[in-house]
Order: sequence, then structure tokens, then C-alpha cells
Amino acid sequence: MKVADVMTVEVITVDKDKTVQEAANIMSQNRVGAIIVTDGERVVGIMTERDILLKVVAKSIDPKTTKVSDIMTREVILVKPDLELDDAAEIMLEHDIKRLPVIKGSRLVGIVTTVDMIRASPQMIKRLSELMHIPKKGAVAG
Repeated sequence: MKVADVMTVEVITVDKDKTVQEAANIMSQNRVGAIIVTDGERVVGIMTERDILLKVVAKSIDPKTTKVSDIMTREVILVKPDLELDDAAEIMLEHDIKRLPVIKGSRLVGIVTTVDMIRASPQMIKRLSELMHIPKKGAVAG
């Protein structure tokens, strides 16, 4: 199975120059936990609920004046739609991330999340648990 088979094609984005408050409102309206940050058509980052919590709320920074570009994660791992789902899962686990923007050429065409993978393929639960080295039920510590 390929990333294209399970990805969400309607990706919620925000321009890097918008405020964190504006981006949070977009995230809330669309019921998403992360938003892809763009500069024109180019993906330049990702901002998650965790970024807002740790970089704005916990530091008492004003979200109405703080730009998305000031708190976004810049090192975004991008994948192609023809990538095998198992390979995408390995990338997520290796980098401890839950979302991968999908590009074709330089154009954003989708996003794939761990939830998308599990919905599409219940076998991914087993694969993800293997990759995360989760012990089988019944294992006893000590």
C-alpha cells in the first residue's frame, strides 16, 4: 500500500506571516492538531498544538503578535505519494513524528498521519508496534 492510498488530500495550511492566534483559530475550526506552514506554494514548516503549548502558552508569549514563523518547526520531513506505507511508518517512528506532508514535485498534495495509516490498514497497528518495540501482551517487567 502506498502513501497516496491513505493520505488526506485536503491539507490545512497557514502562511508563515500569520499570527499564532490566527493559525490556532484555523486549526480549531478545522479540528486538526497541526497545520502546514507555507510561504506561497512552498512548505516551510509545521506548527502543532504542542508548539503552541510549549513555545507560546508556557512562556506567556502573546499569540496575537507572535508570527507562526517564530514558533513553527522548520525541519519538516516531506514524502512522495508513491512511498510505501511501511516506509512512511518507519520514517515517523525514526523521527518521533505523527504527520508527514506529501509532495509531488514541489507541490503539497496531501498529508499522511498515523491515524490515516491505522484506519486504512489495521495491520499497521502490528507494524507500528513492532517498529516502536512495544512488548507483546503478557510480558512482565522485573
